[in-house]
Amino acid sequence: MRDYKEMELWQRARKVAVAVHKITAAFPRDHLYVLGKEIRRTALSVAANIAEGAGRPGKVEFIRFLYIALASGNELASHLLIAGDLGLIKPEMLRNLCGELIEIRRMIGGLIRYLKRVPPTLA
Repeated sequence: MRDYKEMELWQRARKVAVAVHKITAAFPRDHLYVLGKEIRRTALSVAANIAEGAGRPGKVEFIRFLYIALASGNELASHLLIAGDLGLIKPEMLRNLCGELIEIRRMIGGLIRYLKRVPPTLA
């Protein structure tokens, strides 16, 4: 079992989730309950799946949860771009969030590649 709280990957995903919650709190009411809710859900999913996977007993399960986190990161990026198109997120904030998501997705991919290479006893 890995302590997810010590993983830089989880820490960065957590910061994105917190930032997303703060940003979506300013959405107009008609966007908050649909797009805002989806943005929040997917942001939470990235961090939650990293944490859940880290708590699984084997690397195969950890990898499976990392793939889910990766997919949620892609979904979050899509939602954020749409919110940006609607003028709900300032361009600079959108660039920052999307840039951080790119890094988080790269880190997830790198961790998946690493876990696939190492023997089960070391993972």
